[in-house]
Amino acid sequence: MPPRADLVREAVDSLVDAWSVMARRFPTGRVERIDGVTLPWADVPLPFLNFGVVDSPCADASELRRRLDALRAHLAGAEHPWFGAVCEPWAPGDWRDVVADAGLHVAITITGMVAERLLPPRRPPPPLALRRVDDARGRRAVAELNNLAYELPDGMCDAVADASFWPDDMVGAVGAVDGVDVCTASVFPAAGTRYVALVATHPDHHRKGYAAHVMRHALQEAHAVLGLERSILHATDAGRPVYAAMGYEDTARIALLSTEPPEAH
Repeated sequence: MPPRADLVREAVDSLVDAWSVMARRFPTGRVERIDGVTLPWADVPLPFLNFGVVDSPCADASELRRRLDALRAHLAGAEHPWFGAVCEPWAPGDWRDVVADAGLHVAITITGMVAERLLPPRRPPPPLALRRVDDARGRRAVAELNNLAYELPDGMCDAVADASFWPDDMVGAVGAVDGVDVCTASVFPAAGTRYVALVATHPDHHRKGYAAHVMRHALQEAHAVLGLERSILHATDAGRPVYAAMGYEDTARIALLSTEPPEAH
Protein backbone atom coordinates (compact mmCIF):
# COMPACT_ATOMS: atom_id res chain seq x y z
CA MET A 1 0.00 0.00 0.00
CA PRO A 2 1.47 3.41 -0.92
CA PRO A 3 2.05 5.86 1.93
CA ARG A 4 -0.69 8.39 2.63
CA ALA A 5 -0.10 11.69 0.85
CA ASP A 6 -0.51 13.75 4.02
CA LEU A 7 2.08 11.66 5.88
CA VAL A 8 4.52 11.96 2.99
CA ARG A 9 4.03 15.71 3.03
CA GLU A 10 4.60 15.76 6.79
CA ALA A 11 7.79 13.73 6.41
CA VAL A 12 9.25 16.35 4.07
CA ASP A 13 7.82 19.43 5.78
CA SER A 14 9.10 18.28 9.18
CA LEU A 15 12.55 17.65 7.71
CA VAL A 16 12.61 21.16 6.24
CA ASP A 17 11.28 22.78 9.40
CA ALA A 18 13.50 20.88 11.83
CA TRP A 19 16.64 21.54 9.83
CA SER A 20 15.68 25.18 9.38
CA VAL A 21 15.31 25.51 13.14
CA MET A 22 18.77 24.02 13.66
CA ALA A 23 20.45 26.01 10.89
CA ARG A 24 19.16 29.33 12.19
CA ARG A 25 20.79 28.73 15.56
CA PHE A 26 24.21 29.42 14.08
CA PRO A 27 25.50 32.93 13.30
CA THR A 28 26.29 31.68 9.80
CA GLY A 29 22.94 29.91 9.38
CA ARG A 30 20.30 30.78 6.79
CA VAL A 31 17.37 29.24 4.93
CA GLU A 32 16.98 29.81 1.19
CA ARG A 33 14.71 28.51 -1.55
CA ILE A 34 15.65 27.97 -5.19
CA ASP A 35 13.62 26.28 -7.93
CA GLY A 36 11.70 23.81 -5.75
CA VAL A 37 14.52 23.21 -3.29
CA THR A 38 14.70 24.55 0.28
CA LEU A 39 18.16 24.97 1.76
CA PRO A 40 18.44 24.96 5.57
CA TRP A 41 22.11 25.88 5.69
CA ALA A 42 24.09 26.12 8.93
CA ASP A 43 27.35 26.63 7.01
CA VAL A 44 29.34 24.43 9.38
CA PRO A 45 31.64 21.44 8.71
CA LEU A 46 28.97 18.88 9.65
CA PRO A 47 27.16 17.98 6.38
CA PHE A 48 24.03 16.89 8.25
CA LEU A 49 23.43 20.57 9.06
CA ASN A 50 23.77 21.74 5.45
CA PHE A 51 20.80 20.49 3.43
CA GLY A 52 19.11 21.06 0.10
CA VAL A 53 15.64 19.46 0.22
CA VAL A 54 13.50 18.89 -2.88
CA ASP A 55 10.39 20.26 -1.19
CA SER A 56 7.50 19.23 -3.48
CA PRO A 57 6.65 16.39 -5.90
CA CYS A 58 8.48 16.21 -9.23
CA ALA A 59 6.24 15.54 -12.22
CA ASP A 60 8.91 13.74 -14.21
CA ALA A 61 12.62 13.07 -14.57
CA SER A 62 13.32 16.38 -16.29
CA GLU A 63 11.84 18.34 -13.39
CA LEU A 64 13.93 16.45 -10.84
CA ARG A 65 17.04 16.95 -12.97
CA ARG A 66 16.36 20.67 -13.23
CA ARG A 67 16.06 21.01 -9.47
CA LEU A 68 19.20 18.99 -8.80
CA ASP A 69 21.15 21.02 -11.37
CA ALA A 70 19.94 24.24 -9.72
CA LEU A 71 21.03 22.92 -6.33
CA ARG A 72 24.48 21.98 -7.56
CA ALA A 73 24.95 25.30 -9.34
CA HIS A 74 23.86 27.22 -6.24
CA LEU A 75 26.29 25.33 -4.03
CA ALA A 76 29.23 25.32 -6.42
CA GLY A 77 32.25 26.34 -4.39
CA ALA A 78 30.52 25.83 -1.03
CA GLU A 79 33.08 25.70 1.76
CA HIS A 80 31.45 22.84 3.64
CA PRO A 81 30.02 19.45 2.60
CA TRP A 82 26.27 19.07 2.24
CA PHE A 83 23.43 16.64 1.52
CA GLY A 84 20.60 16.90 -0.96
CA ALA A 85 17.34 15.21 -0.01
CA VAL A 86 14.80 13.60 -2.34
CA CYS A 87 11.57 12.06 -1.04
CA GLU A 88 11.18 8.78 -2.92
CA PRO A 89 7.35 8.88 -3.26
CA TRP A 90 7.69 12.34 -4.86
CA ALA A 91 10.32 11.27 -7.37
CA PRO A 92 9.90 9.63 -10.79
CA GLY A 93 10.46 5.90 -11.07
CA ASP A 94 13.90 6.37 -12.62
CA TRP A 95 15.03 8.87 -9.99
CA ARG A 96 18.23 6.97 -9.22
CA ASP A 97 19.33 7.34 -12.83
CA VAL A 98 18.51 11.05 -12.71
CA VAL A 99 20.58 11.45 -9.54
CA ALA A 100 23.54 9.67 -11.13
CA ASP A 101 23.25 11.73 -14.33
CA ALA A 102 23.36 14.88 -12.17
CA GLY A 103 26.70 13.76 -10.74
CA LEU A 104 25.31 12.88 -7.32
CA HIS A 105 25.30 9.72 -5.21
CA VAL A 106 22.87 8.24 -2.69
CA ALA A 107 24.86 8.49 0.52
CA ILE A 108 22.23 7.20 2.93
CA THR A 109 18.47 6.67 3.06
CA ILE A 110 16.38 7.83 6.00
CA THR A 111 12.76 7.12 6.86
CA GLY A 112 10.26 9.60 8.23
CA MET A 113 8.52 8.16 11.30
CA VAL A 114 5.72 9.49 13.48
CA ALA A 115 4.01 8.56 16.76
CA GLU A 116 0.96 10.04 18.42
CA ARG A 117 2.06 8.38 21.64
CA LEU A 118 4.64 5.77 22.51
CA LEU A 119 4.04 2.13 23.29
CA PRO A 120 4.98 0.93 26.78
CA PRO A 121 8.59 -0.31 27.11
CA ARG A 122 9.04 -4.00 26.35
CA ARG A 123 11.68 -4.54 29.03
CA PRO A 124 12.78 -2.99 32.33
CA PRO A 125 14.79 0.23 32.10
CA PRO A 126 18.54 -0.26 31.75
CA PRO A 127 20.90 0.98 34.49
CA LEU A 128 21.52 4.43 33.04
CA ALA A 129 22.25 7.60 34.98
CA LEU A 130 20.35 10.23 33.01
CA ARG A 131 21.02 13.96 33.03
CA ARG A 132 19.77 17.00 31.15
CA VAL A 133 22.11 18.66 28.67
CA ASP A 134 22.55 22.03 30.34
CA ASP A 135 26.29 22.67 30.42
CA ALA A 136 29.42 22.45 28.29
CA ARG A 137 30.13 18.89 29.44
CA GLY A 138 26.71 17.71 28.29
CA ARG A 139 26.97 19.48 24.95
CA ARG A 140 30.40 17.96 24.38
CA ALA A 141 29.02 14.49 25.18
CA VAL A 142 26.29 14.91 22.54
CA ALA A 143 28.87 15.91 19.94
CA GLU A 144 31.31 13.13 20.74
CA LEU A 145 28.70 10.37 20.94
CA ASN A 146 27.25 11.38 17.56
CA ASN A 147 30.74 11.49 16.10
CA LEU A 148 31.42 7.96 17.31
CA ALA A 149 28.01 6.49 16.51
CA TYR A 150 28.00 7.69 12.91
CA GLU A 151 31.72 7.03 12.36
CA LEU A 152 32.46 10.61 11.38
CA PRO A 153 35.90 12.22 11.30
CA ASP A 154 37.08 13.44 14.70
CA GLY A 155 35.58 16.81 15.54
CA MET A 156 33.02 16.90 12.71
CA CYS A 157 30.14 17.18 15.20
CA ASP A 158 31.77 20.00 17.19
CA ALA A 159 29.13 22.45 15.92
CA VAL A 160 26.43 20.84 18.06
CA ALA A 161 28.53 21.46 21.18
CA ASP A 162 28.23 25.21 20.63
CA ALA A 163 26.05 26.92 23.26
CA SER A 164 24.10 28.73 20.50
CA PHE A 165 22.72 25.36 19.39
CA TRP A 166 20.99 24.85 22.75
CA PRO A 167 18.19 27.38 23.37
CA ASP A 168 15.77 26.78 26.23
CA ASP A 169 13.37 24.71 24.12
CA MET A 170 16.10 22.25 23.11
CA VAL A 171 15.79 19.31 25.49
CA GLY A 172 18.78 16.99 25.39
CA ALA A 173 19.59 14.01 27.60
CA VAL A 174 22.74 11.98 28.12
CA GLY A 175 22.88 8.53 29.70
CA ALA A 176 25.93 7.23 31.54
CA VAL A 177 27.04 3.86 32.92
CA ASP A 178 29.61 3.88 35.72
CA GLY A 179 30.34 7.51 34.99
CA VAL A 180 30.94 6.95 31.25
CA ASP A 181 28.59 8.66 28.77
CA VAL A 182 27.12 6.01 26.46
CA CYS A 183 23.98 7.42 24.81
CA THR A 184 22.13 10.61 24.01
CA ALA A 185 18.95 11.99 22.42
CA SER A 186 17.52 15.48 21.93
CA VAL A 187 14.04 16.86 21.33
CA PHE A 188 12.89 20.30 20.15
CA PRO A 189 9.75 21.84 18.63
CA ALA A 190 9.41 21.64 14.85
CA ALA A 191 6.41 21.41 12.52
CA GLY A 192 4.08 21.57 15.54
CA THR A 193 5.55 18.38 17.05
CA ARG A 194 8.30 17.16 19.32
CA TYR A 195 11.10 16.50 16.87
CA VAL A 196 13.69 13.89 17.87
CA ALA A 197 17.29 14.29 16.72
CA LEU A 198 20.90 13.50 17.61
CA VAL A 199 20.09 10.01 18.88
CA ALA A 200 23.37 8.16 19.35
CA THR A 201 24.79 5.23 21.28
CA HIS A 202 28.47 4.50 21.80
CA PRO A 203 29.45 1.64 19.45
CA ASP A 204 30.57 -0.49 22.43
CA HIS A 205 27.11 -0.34 23.98
CA HIS A 206 24.64 -1.39 21.27
CA ARG A 207 21.69 -3.71 21.85
CA LYS A 208 21.26 -2.82 25.50
CA GLY A 209 18.13 -0.68 25.19
CA TYR A 210 20.02 2.53 25.86
CA ALA A 211 18.82 4.50 22.82
CA ALA A 212 15.15 3.85 23.50
CA HIS A 213 15.48 4.66 27.19
CA VAL A 214 17.34 7.95 26.78
CA MET A 215 14.96 8.95 23.99
CA ARG A 216 11.88 8.24 26.11
CA HIS A 217 13.41 10.36 28.86
CA ALA A 218 14.12 13.27 26.50
CA LEU A 219 10.60 13.08 25.06
CA GLN A 220 9.06 13.09 28.53
CA GLU A 221 11.14 16.09 29.57
CA ALA A 222 10.26 17.87 26.33
CA HIS A 223 6.56 17.20 26.86
CA ALA A 224 6.76 19.03 30.18
CA VAL A 225 8.44 21.99 28.48
CA LEU A 226 6.58 22.10 25.16
CA GLY A 227 3.20 20.55 25.87
CA LEU A 228 3.20 18.69 22.53
CA GLU A 229 2.08 15.07 22.11
CA ARG A 230 2.88 14.03 18.54
CA SER A 231 6.54 13.28 17.82
CA ILE A 232 8.46 12.89 14.57
CA LEU A 233 11.92 11.74 13.57
CA HIS A 234 13.90 10.66 10.53
CA ALA A 235 15.52 7.28 11.10
CA THR A 236 18.57 5.62 9.66
CA ASP A 237 18.06 2.00 8.68
CA ALA A 238 19.96 0.95 11.81
CA GLY A 239 17.72 2.97 14.12
CA ARG A 240 14.42 2.23 12.43
CA PRO A 241 13.65 -1.08 14.24
CA VAL A 242 14.31 0.58 17.60
CA TYR A 243 11.82 3.35 16.87
CA ALA A 244 9.24 0.96 15.42
CA ALA A 245 9.32 -1.02 18.68
CA MET A 246 8.63 2.24 20.53
CA GLY A 247 5.48 2.85 18.47
CA TYR A 248 6.74 4.96 15.56
CA GLU A 249 5.24 4.29 12.13
CA ASP A 250 6.91 4.81 8.76
CA THR A 251 5.78 7.70 6.57
CA ALA A 252 8.22 8.13 3.66
CA ARG A 253 11.71 7.16 2.57
CA ILE A 254 14.05 10.04 1.81
CA ALA A 255 17.34 9.64 -0.04
CA LEU A 256 20.23 11.84 1.06
CA LEU A 257 22.48 12.78 -1.85
CA SER A 258 26.13 13.73 -1.89
CA THR A 259 28.69 14.80 -4.44
CA GLU A 260 30.92 12.05 -3.04
CA PRO A 261 30.34 8.30 -3.38
CA PRO A 262 29.09 6.46 -0.25
CA GLU A 263 32.49 4.93 0.52
CA ALA A 264 33.86 8.46 0.99
CA HIS A 265 31.57 9.10 3.99
